[in-house]
Amino acid sequence: MATEIHSVYESQENAPYDTLEFLGGGSHGAVHRIRHRGNGKYYAQKSIRMPHKWRSEREQMVNKIKDEARIIRRLRNNPHIVEVVATYETSSRFNPTFCILLLPIAERDLGTTLDHIDQMPKGEEKNEAIFTMRHWAACLVRAMDYMHYNRVKHKDIKPTNILVRGDQVYITDFGIARDFLLEADSESTAINVEGTRRYCPPEGLNQGRRGRASDIFSLGCCFLEMATVMTTSGQLGTLRQQNLVYAEREEHVLRWMYYLFSELAFLRRNKGEGGGLSTSTDNLILKHAPPLPALAFIMMDPTAAKRITARQLVTLISIWSQDMYCDKCRVGVPSEDPTLGVHSKFKSRENLEYPKNPAEVLKPTFALPRDWEDAKRFWLKDHMWWH
Repeated sequence: MATEIHSVYESQENAPYDTLEFLGGGSHGAVHRIRHRGNGKYYAQKSIRMPHKWRSEREQMVNKIKDEARIIRRLRNNPHIVEVVATYETSSRFNPTFCILLLPIAERDLGTTLDHIDQMPKGEEKNEAIFTMRHWAACLVRAMDYMHYNRVKHKDIKPTNILVRGDQVYITDFGIARDFLLEADSESTAINVEGTRRYCPPEGLNQGRRGRASDIFSLGCCFLEMATVMTTSGQLGTLRQQNLVYAEREEHVLRWMYYLFSELAFLRRNKGEGGGLSTSTDNLILKHAPPLPALAFIMMDPTAAKRITARQLVTLISIWSQDMYCDKCRVGVPSEDPTLGVHSKFKSRENLEYPKNPAEVLKPTFALPRDWEDAKRFWLKDHMWWH
């Protein structure tokens, strides 16, 4: 393969790649497993159908995407960010296409994975899934910290933009295709906004400015869903509901977090009272799930200025347990910064009370904190923020 990141070919047939397998796709493009004819290497290829515009307009759009691809390529040294290997376009007048070559070739995305785990009853399969997921949250935080340190904003974090291969996760789709389509036509904009809306932060719902804090909120939504499938079975649909947008349903989100905390407290009481755990799944839940709803809570703060940053998350997780990181991410984790302190400190379990039956929390009559600030007073013993 040429060392230049971008190439132009007259048609798809002239490109030096063989298409082997369809991996997925949507209304505007597809992802295939391909092989380079020259070096025999395999890649995931994301193909974007380019809109029929004047040549000069299309060239401007392509140049913008090429520039963004180069920026993202700078992030290739992080083990949990998909690498943009190269890009190319076909100059065919009737079927112009922009292609992005990526590594690794994923097996599935986080959304599909969560849907699958959600249907698992307690048992060996669920145990394996929880154990596989044990590092994902911390590793994704580490990847986001690396992105933000390099001044790269993702702008579209959601489960389908997090890939899974084996026991590893990778952030992908840094808005390359999305920004392209937003400029293409108003219809594409409407389709794209609807598809991403569930995980959109409050400040982004009305096409507002989306900064690094927006990435944090969206990743927090993913953590809330991860916590749900680790802690419960068959409840992911109840959390998501039909067409639910997390930023628009503060009460529902707080109630769900309270429910997850109550489920964890129930398992702890069962274990402490010698009631016996029904399966080994409960032990794994208690070992790996508790940080997830707590992280989601401080990441999904409705006020962007009060939201925790990626670097503060890395520090907080390191204080809790560096075992949350995989071996690659554990190397070089920054220690607590004495000039900043810890963003949020949760009250000890002994100072919090939860209903004996966690399902009580889901009843509309169950009293909740009035709002996010009230919930902070209930769950946190210390909280700070800074710009």
